[in-house]
Amino acid sequence: MPPEPDTVDSLQGLASLDPGRRQAQALVGGADGAFDVVLAGVPDEVLGRAVTVTVAEARWSGYEGAHPAPRVLARTVAEVADDGTVTVAVRGAHRKSAYRVVLTPAPGGDAPPAPRVPWRDVWAADAATVTAGTLVPEVSLTDHQGYAAWGAARVEGLNGPDSAVEFAVSVPEDATYEVSFGYGNGSGSPARQRLLVDGRPVGSVAFPATLNVGHTGLRTVPLQLTAGPHALTLAWERGEIALDRVELTPRTAPLTRYEATLAEVAGDPAYRYDTPGDAGTLVLGEDDTVTFDVFAPRDGYHTVTTRGADRALTVTVHGAAVPLAPGRPARLLLAAGNNRITARGPGAVAGLEVAGHGETEGLVGYEASAARLAGGARLEASEHAAGGRCLAPFRGPDAAATWTVRAPRAGRHLLVLGYAHDDRADNGHAYNADLVSRTALLRLGEGPAHRMTFRNSLSWDNFWTLTLPVDLAAGEHPLTLTGPEGPTPRVDRVLLGPVVG
Repeated sequence: MPPEPDTVDSLQGLASLDPGRRQAQALVGGADGAFDVVLAGVPDEVLGRAVTVTVAEARWSGYEGAHPAPRVLARTVAEVADDGTVTVAVRGAHRKSAYRVVLTPAPGGDAPPAPRVPWRDVWAADAATVTAGTLVPEVSLTDHQGYAAWGAARVEGLNGPDSAVEFAVSVPEDATYEVSFGYGNGSGSPARQRLLVDGRPVGSVAFPATLNVGHTGLRTVPLQLTAGPHALTLAWERGEIALDRVELTPRTAPLTRYEATLAEVAGDPAYRYDTPGDAGTLVLGEDDTVTFDVFAPRDGYHTVTTRGADRALTVTVHGAAVPLAPGRPARLLLAAGNNRITARGPGAVAGLEVAGHGETEGLVGYEASAARLAGGARLEASEHAAGGRCLAPFRGPDAAATWTVRAPRAGRHLLVLGYAHDDRADNGHAYNADLVSRTALLRLGEGPAHRMTFRNSLSWDNFWTLTLPVDLAAGEHPLTLTGPEGPTPRVDRVLLGPVVG
């Protein structure tokens, strides 16, 4: 029962029990600091008298952009009390994060090793030193049309040569850090801010447009820092942004573990909990599958390895079937955002490990200027497009852009289109964004045309990507883009790479 069930922005939660999986789960959040989660009615005939407790956090990343997998903060063993309750301590919580608590059987009651949790800290913009900017209070609790900020306020009006926000930060060691700025950009065009460390310029940061100034997202850049305190400053260069926070964490080789017992299954696999320190093992029959939702920060190659597998398993990603032997990684091309990777039995598997920042070696790019144009299709300038030019929107039965792309070998490939558009409909409602998607047809050789739907990218100069899995023979292929149903988006380039790299 929530402590204050009818109070906005207070601790809330929901829980479930799955006897078949032998799991109890709770999803909680809405409060800062420390709190205890008490799960009642925990059946010892299902979970046993000792349970492994895993606490993971989904960090609030704003309104825009994909979110990586929840990060495991703690894994411990707890006893089920005589009254059927298990009390789980959550510490250092933030009211805009969500926390997943999972109970599974603990084999022998052995305490698992503590997970490695990288250092991370956050500084809210309302505590920074602001020059030529305006603090706007966080009003989402009192105004249903208001937008949330990380702290008590966000800084707006950073649009002139004197505008700057200085954060007093401190880091624990000499290292390269990922610096993430929570920001909004409602100007309709990408903006730039100069980045300074202790008053010394170290480069510029580009901030793509967001839906509006309060519709925040995250912009992350690497930065080398020495241990100790620093003055981290964003100073105006071009355009206008709002800021609500800066977040720092060491930039390490990313490794994300996806637990098989928490993934989506088909068929009737068995759940086995006999290894201390993990979330269990899934035993797949011949017709059983498990599907992992794997996050990639950008289009590129990552290494994927099965964990706790007792034999080679075949996994399918973007239509490519890939045999994975235990402990032997495969280099796979993943699309920015969510990728569904399915493993088929028979065999046991504890999970997947996915590593890498998204390498581009093996992806071949073809800029808009390399296309053959027909029927009035033309190029136009954009400093934010790859190569500085892109295809202007076009439509009609005769207008087309055709590239000649080359597959290095036969097999499954990903086509990645870079595009931008900000098509909107005016429905007479000022409180609606009225965003519109655009469509186009993409044809490879003499094959069927694929109807592509391009989500609004919030600016004519925000170039996002859309992927299409295709089977190709080795060699060259014509790739043709047409807009028979309406105007195409702007397109700045095409990337092509085999799924298995």
